[in-house]
Amino acid sequence: MACVLVAPAAHADDDPWWGRDKALHFGISTGLAGGIYGTAALLGASRPGSAAVAASVTFGIGIGKEVADAFGLGQPSWRDLTWDAAGTLLGVGIGLGLDLLLRKDRSVTVSPQLSGISSPRGEPRSYGLLVAFTP
Repeated sequence: MACVLVAPAAHADDDPWWGRDKALHFGISTGLAGGIYGTAALLGASRPGSAAVAASVTFGIGIGKEVADAFGLGQPSWRDLTWDAAGTLLGVGIGLGLDLLLRKDRSVTVSPQLSGISSPRGEPRSYGLLVAFTP
């Protein structure tokens, strides 16, 4: 029983949460996700589509790296994968934020219109916005 309790602690020392390799996993995942999001957006993908492509490709690369490590190319680590996920989320968030700031969405038109609600005297009672989506 003591060996089982000591073994995870010994492995944790070999794989610290704040090690240099964790910063690499986080940084590379952030850069990949942001770059893939930007590329997908430039190719015309929607915001949700760009986010989905960036997240799935980037996290897929992280999973692939850990699988390769499990087959002898390194030491697989759930902590590495956790940092990959955090970097992926940050990269997609940065890409989405820049997309919202820079890309004009021409498929949405907003124009002021009467709401069509009339008072008993036939006068317009309120104003609103008409949002039209074009293909």
